[in-house]
Parts: sequence; C-alpha cells; structure tokens
Amino acid sequence: MTMHRLIQILKIVVFSYSSISVVCSAEDYGKFTNYIPTNMSINADIMVLATPPKVQEILVRMQSAMKSNSEWFKSYISKSEKDKPLEFHKNFGITKQEYQYFLSQSKKMQLVKNGEATLNFSFNSQNEVEIIGLPGKYPHDKLSYNVKSNIINIANNNLGEFTTINQTKSDSPTGKWTGVQWKIQEVNSASDYKSIKFAIGTLSEENKNIIYYDVNIAVNGTPNKLSYILLYDPA
Repeated sequence: MTMHRLIQILKIVVFSYSSISVVCSAEDYGKFTNYIPTNMSINADIMVLATPPKVQEILVRMQSAMKSNSEWFKSYISKSEKDKPLEFHKNFGITKQEYQYFLSQSKKMQLVKNGEATLNFSFNSQNEVEIIGLPGKYPHDKLSYNVKSNIINIANNNLGEFTTINQTKSDSPTGKWTGVQWKIQEVNSASDYKSIKFAIGTLSEENKNIIYYDVNIAVNGTPNKLSYILLYDPA
C-alpha cells in the first residue's frame, strides 16, 4: 500500500468518526437534552399534592370532636342545607376563625415533600435514553426514551402522543414551568382503560427541573393509580 493511499484511508476514518461523534453529541438526548443533570445521577425530592399542614391539623381536631359526639353530628348534618358548608358550631372542637380558615384553604393544594429518590440517567443497549430509580414499584420504576421515534416506554406502554408544556399560572401548586409531555389514552370500556402521562421540564421561578408522572388505568375492572412530582437540581 502506497503512502498516498494510506493517508486517504486515514482521512476517511477520521472524517467518519468525527461525523458520528457530532451527530451523537448533538442528538443523543433528543427532547430530554435540556433536562439531563450534569453528573447523570442525582437525588430528587418526591412531591405530592396536599392541603396546607394547618388545614390537616384543624381537620384532625374536627374528626376527634365528631367521634366524641357522633350522634349530635349526625343530627346536625341531617338538618344542614344540601351543597352548602355546615354552619359553625362550638361542638366542632375548633374556633370560628379556624373553621373559616379551613373552608377557605381546604381546596388549595400545594406541593409537599413525601420522600426522596435517586435518579440515574444513562443509555441502554439500544442506545435509548434511560431513567432508572423512579418512584413506584416495577414496572413503573424506570423508563426508556427512543430519540428517533420520540416515544417513551414505561410500564410496558408506549407513550407516543407528544406535546409541549407552558404552564403560566403562578398560583398553581407547581408555579410556572415549561417542558415536554408524552401520553397515551385508551378507553375500551368502563372497566378497561388507560391514561398515562409523563412530563419533564424546568420551573420558571426556581432553579429546579420537574418530572410529572400520572397513571390512571383499569384492567378487568381492577383500577391502578399512581401520581407524583419530582423536583431535582439541573447540575
């Protein structure tokens, strides 16, 4: 082999390698690109929607009063107007101000930390983006994302309906955030249906990434629900 021919072969090899590297580095993560943590493994806070802690505390005292005076409560409730809050009574076991607070705040949900999870971002043998360590039992504990088809597979379901998210309501439990979502919705009957959503994005008013996962399915009449929000640092 001549020196000229060897140089030509080396040029082709180097060019091919560099071209492959550019394509992979630019497109490996697809729609996940903006949400991959720097070190690929990170602790996330598991968040659930709940009423404010003070509302919960007031409710506990009301329930205790109801148990202590159950017959009176049954009679009092039977005389109340339909679809209207009960009029305050001292037998509720709380003050009138606390009851007013309870009525005004009981419908306001907020994010409350319920635990932690270690998320590991990687590539599987099919060169798909993979997240391992999601809350929930198998098969809800991991997902794979095919960059080329833009489809997420989780719990043996392909989420192929893709949309972008722009949450602009600052008074919502999550606050403002932007991101992307995949989902699947199928309804065969009242006892056989599935609705699964997975979203990932970034909070607008806080340096945090967000994952939202919601499952509402029924197979042969047996329902299964799972819902959570994860917050994690982008770095």
